[in-house]
Amino acid sequence: DSAATEDKRANGGGGEKTKQQHKDNNADFQETMQFLMKVPLLKQLPNDQQPLLAGFCETCYYQKGEVVMAQGEPGDDFFMVKAGQANVLVNGEQIAMLNPGDPIGEQALLSSEPRSATITAESSLTL
Repeated sequence: DSAATEDKRANGGGGEKTKQQHKDNNADFQETMQFLMKVPLLKQLPNDQQPLLAGFCETCYYQKGEVVMAQGEPGDDFFMVKAGQANVLVNGEQIAMLNPGDPIGEQALLSSEPRSATITAESSLTL
């Protein structure tokens, strides 16, 4: 189909990455590796496992006031605060403030229980 062929050409030849995209991906991976090595929770992770973990990481962005996760929801993911701050609320009451390096969502992930708190972005937040 000629429309699909045109689309492939417009997008760099059917999914082929440009050199710049590879450089950007490598830079993101290196940044993630450096961040993970600074997180106290992950310091005991064997060095050969860190690249595997970094390969599964995805960066997420939230604006001030956005809900990252809500109390009572099922928990199937885990985050680390990379930049910014987040509020921890239980039954609508703030009980903690999370900062870079702090984990989010580990309890529900490990226990298969619903989320025990609501997390909202206190500032621009990068996870």
